[in-house]
Amino acid sequence: MNIFSLHSGNNRCAESPLADARGSVELKLGLMKKSLTCTKCRKKFVIQGEAGRSREVPQTVLCPHCQKPNQVIWPMNAGFHVEKPGTENA
Repeated sequence: MNIFSLHSGNNRCAESPLADARGSVELKLGLMKKSLTCTKCRKKFVIQGEAGRSREVPQTVLCPHCQKPNQVIWPMNAGFHVEKPGTENA
């Protein structure tokens, strides 16, 4: 198992939702959305972007509430944006 994988078994599992210790993942039509909780302020935020086909690696994302850097597992070279809950595009 890849130590950076969010799930056991296959490295890519687009059919089922994934989860890690701080949030959940939703995959839909080549897009991925993760709900996370900040390690400092404990407030929730969402990152979303292309699902990507490259391997997943740790990346740093800033909490939109307190600007604390948080680690997230995301496909390499796939862009994403950060949002506060309730501000996601429908």
